[in-house]
Order: sequence, then C-alpha cells, then structure tokens
Amino acid sequence: MDIGTLRNGDSNNDDIVDMMDFVIFNAAFGYSCGSAGYDPRADYDNDCIVNGNDFTGFKNWYCTL
Repeated sequence: MDIGTLRNGDSNNDDIVDMMDFVIFNAAFGYSCGSAGYDPRADYDNDCIVNGNDFTGFKNWYCTL
C-alpha cells in the first residue's frame, strides 16, 4: 500500500523511516550545502544544513519494528 511521500526522515524513499535512513542522516549530520559530506536527502527542512532541526523531523517519523 502506498501512503504517499513521508514528510521527514525517509532519506532513501522506501516509504519507511528506519535505520537505513538514519545511516544516511548520520553521515550528513553537520554538513551544509557545498560541503563534501552534504547529502540533500538528509536535509529534511531544506535549509542547506543537516542539523538538529532535521534530526527532530527524523525522530518524529522513525518507526520501530
């Protein structure tokens, strides 16, 4: 069942916010646009930096199975 795009946290677009998304987020944490480690998939609020605001979005959607 497709429920549409999750708003925050689904970095790899598999319709689940899980540890695989956290791996992407963790690798990009602290980086901003133009930095070698920046990954826009982890910038959930699109402010050009992966920071605590993005983590809040991630944790609100994180699914524990």
